[in-house]
Amino acid sequence: MKSFKKIQIAAAVMAATAGIAVSTAQADSLLAPLVVADTNYATYFSFKVPGATAGSMDDTVHYTWIKKGTTLASLGDLPAPCTITNNAGKASKNDMIFQDSRGNTATPAGPHNDGSTPNGYNATSFVGMAVITDKTNMPANNGNSVPSEGGMSGFAYIVDTATGDIQDYKLLNNHRSLLDGDFSAGFTANKSVDLSWMGSNQLSYLGGTPTPAATIAAFPGIGAQTGWTAMVTGPDMAQDGGLFSSIYDASVVLSQNTRTANGVLDAGQDSPQDAMGPYGTKGVMDNDEGFTSGNVSVAVTCMGVFTRSNMMDAQLLADTRYGGWTRLSISTQDGATGVSPHRASGAMVYRADRFDVMGAQGVLKTELTMQPETAGHLRKGHNHPNRPF
Repeated sequence: MKSFKKIQIAAAVMAATAGIAVSTAQADSLLAPLVVADTNYATYFSFKVPGATAGSMDDTVHYTWIKKGTTLASLGDLPAPCTITNNAGKASKNDMIFQDSRGNTATPAGPHNDGSTPNGYNATSFVGMAVITDKTNMPANNGNSVPSEGGMSGFAYIVDTATGDIQDYKLLNNHRSLLDGDFSAGFTANKSVDLSWMGSNQLSYLGGTPTPAATIAAFPGIGAQTGWTAMVTGPDMAQDGGLFSSIYDASVVLSQNTRTANGVLDAGQDSPQDAMGPYGTKGVMDNDEGFTSGNVSVAVTCMGVFTRSNMMDAQLLADTRYGGWTRLSISTQDGATGVSPHRASGAMVYRADRFDVMGAQGVLKTELTMQPETAGHLRKGHNHPNRPF
């Protein structure tokens, strides 16, 4: 269970109007794709914010907490929606804020009197994602016709409070949008993804030269456990008042069907089955150019963690146990709650690998890696496989 938790943590480090306008406030926002604060983990933020230019600092930093649950196990409940809570903090001009997700600030040695007062989610344990917005970076306050691009930036750190292990990731800026909490464009709203994974006994011994014969016998190779985290992104992620519900139930389906948006075929996208070359059907490639046909799909509401077992049958799992890959479209479905439901336009997908490796003095260690998966090439007339649609 501990290793599964670590995959969930590492994976993190991994959305048009149907009627009513969402907001007239233009702002600069950051997305924290995974936030964990419970008895075992704490999440810290380090970010810069342009902040107030003059006058009151009230509500200069706005927080949106999108909660999947109170334990890491909640990330495995893929159909479950999230709940949204908003609160506000203060930031003095051009401040660098260090805080945890519960709103506590880090007080360094020396003067600390800039007046910034962050906020957080401290009602219960929290597992989910967050949007942090600089409300002062709007035309009314910054003297420009649009927000200053990328005014906010920073990092998040998820810490195992028992071991001190840290997983860090970059906070994602919505620089392609003009609306508070709108992550519906650019790299934060992928419409396709290439999922790849390693298998067992694929890496050689890493601890010493020459490799002792006894070690070769005991550790013939080092395999990886692979998991993914998907976060449904959209233009309304920071909205929970007025016509919007506090339930975030926008969803995506990762599959080898041609992409759809709310059930309507996306005519600008090719079938992900094209990536299977001459086979021309649904399936997966193994680590040695072998192909196995079969259905591959997984559905996620709001956010969640999944493995190959969530999307493949027994034969596909067996044939790709030593590694493989497949290309999937990301079909979107708006939520069904509220007068103006939350909309989806894509998803961010992160991959995590957990390795048990032999280190110095023959000590078995656990190592983690994490990275965003590559956007698959599905768009007609374009040839760049990494284009973030």
